[in-house]
Amino acid sequence: MPPIGAHMSITGGFHKAVERLLSVGGEALQIFCKNQRQWSASPLQLEEVKRFRHSWQSSGRMPVAVHAGYLINLASPDKALAMKSVKSFVDELERTATLGIPY
Repeated sequence: MPPIGAHMSITGGFHKAVERLLSVGGEALQIFCKNQRQWSASPLQLEEVKRFRHSWQSSGRMPVAVHAGYLINLASPDKALAMKSVKSFVDELERTATLGIPY
């Protein structure tokens, strides 16, 4: 049977999303890697990355996926918006890689 999961808030830190999911018996996690309604975000802090990775490792490395922000529109006919979307999407991919999340 496929794992049952949920999208969880990263409020308080990425590691809190893992804790929240485990508290409801979840087996797979989806998160945003930054505020989903903003183009940019502060850089990830090394300590926060370490806390998330430790929490995730302790959970047995359940499947985790990152949901792209709502503003991204890679197919926008507006060139400025499309370029802003590409920049934001690349940032999200880099953040996802920094966290060690494969999806």
